[in-house]
Amino acid sequence: MVDENNSSVEKENMKEKTPIYKKKKGMVGIVGIVGILVVVSIGGLWSLSSDTNDTLLDEVLISNAKFVEEFDAVDITSSPQKKLAVVTCMDTRLSDGFVEQALGIKRGDAKIVRNAGCNALVDRDVTRSVAAAIYALGAEEVIVVGHSDCGMAGADADALKEAMIAQGISENEIAKVDLGEWIGAIETEESNVIASVENIKNSPFIPNNIPIHGLIIDPITGKLNLLVNGYT
Repeated sequence: MVDENNSSVEKENMKEKTPIYKKKKGMVGIVGIVGILVVVSIGGLWSLSSDTNDTLLDEVLISNAKFVEEFDAVDITSSPQKKLAVVTCMDTRLSDGFVEQALGIKRGDAKIVRNAGCNALVDRDVTRSVAAAIYALGAEEVIVVGHSDCGMAGADADALKEAMIAQGISENEIAKVDLGEWIGAIETEESNVIASVENIKNSPFIPNNIPIHGLIIDPITGKLNLLVNGYT
């Protein structure tokens, strides 16, 4: 025979236990979801910043995103504020504002033209860029800045040819040019600056009233030596 009193007590206990269990289950579920979201978020940030398979381009784009976030953007004109055009070398030691600081100029002050060896003899694009700086952007002076220990001084045409062939460049195409002249090899850094100044000055597209100066910079100390004073 079933004890009705005991049965009632058991039913009451079940009613009390059920909502308590459901509440705990709900809390566990929420905690679990939050935990998953945290792990996913951390994983996402880690993949953006620490992926060992990142290419150099990936690193550039990640760095740019950080730069844009932290950079205090200023809207400046495209015209050189010091009315100056600078022709210099693409040497990595001259990057990161090195030449600009040595010349006492800042962002927006000058038009900067770079190539291998600071060479205005074989690269007609140098004179074209200087002309654009003068006629389109208001430059009134030009400074050619070479540097000591330049890689183009005494460049080895034979070694260059071997490197090009190793990269799959046709020997027939290489034979069509004087590699030393084509790459812009120079005898000495000083003579190259002086000759480049003369080449720009004597161009039929550069007006006579524009001073063209020539300097040599030490890529270690930043010290400048004057080779050509364009005012004289």
